[in-house]
Amino acid sequence: MPGEFKPIAKSFYKKVYTVFKKVIKQAEEEARAQKLDPIHTFLYIDERVKATYVELEETMGISQFDNFEFDEKVYRKTDKHLIKAREQLIAMVDEVKASSSLSEMIERGRILYDQLKEMGVLDELELFDIDFDGSYQPIIKVLPEYDKYIFDLDYTLLIPDWSKEDDYLREHIPLEEQEEFFKQKQRILDEYEATYPRYDLKTLSEFFKQNGFTVTEEVISGWMTHNGETINDEIVPGVVELFSYLKLKGKKIVILTNWFGGTQRPRLERTGLLPYIDQVVSGEDAMKPSIEAFNIAIGDTDRSKCIMVGDSIRSDAEGARNAGIDYYIVSSKHTIEAFFERVAASALERSIRGVQKTHHN
Repeated sequence: MPGEFKPIAKSFYKKVYTVFKKVIKQAEEEARAQKLDPIHTFLYIDERVKATYVELEETMGISQFDNFEFDEKVYRKTDKHLIKAREQLIAMVDEVKASSSLSEMIERGRILYDQLKEMGVLDELELFDIDFDGSYQPIIKVLPEYDKYIFDLDYTLLIPDWSKEDDYLREHIPLEEQEEFFKQKQRILDEYEATYPRYDLKTLSEFFKQNGFTVTEEVISGWMTHNGETINDEIVPGVVELFSYLKLKGKKIVILTNWFGGTQRPRLERTGLLPYIDQVVSGEDAMKPSIEAFNIAIGDTDRSKCIMVGDSIRSDAEGARNAGIDYYIVSSKHTIEAFFERVAASALERSIRGVQKTHHN
């Protein structure tokens, strides 16, 4: 975010956080009054928080409400309930695992499965890292073996420095329009992405014109080239190691980004990431969270074998969910490094299980 907007953003998030604190406190009191157990208390508060996000987005007319420092600050207030809920569920699972025989464990697992089904929390078990296998035997969830890993670019793989972007625009936007243009540029781009299915030079130029600014197709094209040549990127820790591991395992890596390919490809090449990548799907093709964008990225790969990795709840998580694929949302707690560790650990766990199964057979 450009520097001039930071004070406004800080004030905005501070005021909105106050709204969430009140919502969470009220939800906690209502859960206590209803004598809800830890599992349902967390789910109750979580639903209220999600509903508040939606209400704020609709009321303020904004197309995206993503700020992970803010999100984590909000959800930190519900962590104590999540921890208690997870402890309760893990205790229930551990009791089943303590069975004296496999047949007893499966039978007790079925009973627990039916109990959780009656409680109405089966669909939410992924929140607690718990799953059931085909025989309703509870297991601690490991990642499936994916064939295709689809990644967002900005703030997922690369941390960009946009400071030189406006140097180009100051040379090509009429002087009398510049002050207002730089104030509204991000709003206009956000509205464009919420209105149109893909980026197109002519359509974007006309959209700027509708908002009172002279930004020709040639200027936009030069803007994209300038960004591709001048943006100074920091590679997120763990990205190179993760990409090296995935390619060693024969996995496909796809970049799914909403911005112009004329900017994104040169950045990937300059940072040395492009050789790892099998496909780049950019804003000219289709934009997240549309199913069209995800369908292009998924291609003919089985959806159960695809996972989306990104930093946006709306664009990446909701888009992946609507497309029917798994997702991992990057944040200060859930980093690329942590994702790499989980991918590697899951592969090792699957390998061990395969050896054990072969041994038992």
